[in-house]
Amino acid sequence: MNNVVVKTGSIYDAMMQTEKLKQKFESAVNDVKANRNLSEEGKQKEVELLKQDYIKNSDKLKAGMIDAVEEIKSSIAGKPYEYSADLEHSIDFIKTMADAGILTDAMFTHEMDKYRGREMDYVFAREKLKGSIPVERFDAYTFSTYGDYDVNGKRAFISPLEHFNKLEEYIAVGNNIMAADMLEQTENKLGIESVSRQNYTAKQKAKLQTMRENTPQLI
Repeated sequence: MNNVVVKTGSIYDAMMQTEKLKQKFESAVNDVKANRNLSEEGKQKEVELLKQDYIKNSDKLKAGMIDAVEEIKSSIAGKPYEYSADLEHSIDFIKTMADAGILTDAMFTHEMDKYRGREMDYVFAREKLKGSIPVERFDAYTFSTYGDYDVNGKRAFISPLEHFNKLEEYIAVGNNIMAADMLEQTENKLGIESVSRQNYTAKQKAKLQTMRENTPQLI
């Protein structure tokens, strides 16, 4: 998990750098537009150069974030299932308690927390236990899920790759809000919290507070 938390943290760091880069670009553009020594044509050329530099640096940050997601994806969703006696014991314990009607959330959590980041272990356990407990109980752990019920009452399996592919899409289009939301889901499912996530969250709260303070209040 140490390598994964480094990678998720690096994505949060890059998102913060992206915001700083955007603020610096917008400030530079405003300075150019306010420069009375430049003609309109000169201003347009300066702004275009600034824009090209901004796009180049922004794309570089995005590429780094996507590379990090690819490594996380490979680490989490690229590993095949390997037999585990401990997992078999956990499955048997949960099934026994559930069938007896005495399974508690604490019992389930105690057993399942042992396999954080081992996606195929959870997929295997979910399939083995779906007759005893609702499959939704695994949602806090798995990146894979099931689609809606079809006319035959069956649900299609949705690959864990879908989660990471969607995260990459949000990064590629510069949607930091949704990327941060999915990245938070990623860390939560893995049972980790990077320092960079804490820093990012603190900055977003501070920015929101500043916006509120600068917004005129209606009486």
